[in-house]
Amino acid sequence: MACAEESNKDVTYLSQRGLAKLLGVSVTTVQRFRDECSDFPKRRAFSPRCKGWIKGEVVVWVQSLPAA
Repeated sequence: MACAEESNKDVTYLSQRGLAKLLGVSVTTVQRFRDECSDFPKRRAFSPRCKGWIKGEVVVWVQSLPAA
């Protein structure tokens, strides 16, 4: 079994602006997703002043959405 340090090597962290760009929406829409979607991935605190999302969690969330 790999240790936590090894498994975190390929983790990509996204700022709110980076998340909006990945999703193709505005920062305001990201804020609305956070407020209105109970299953939207939670932000993580990487340091006291740095918070963001783990890209893999966001991708899983997008894949769980119903097809249009």
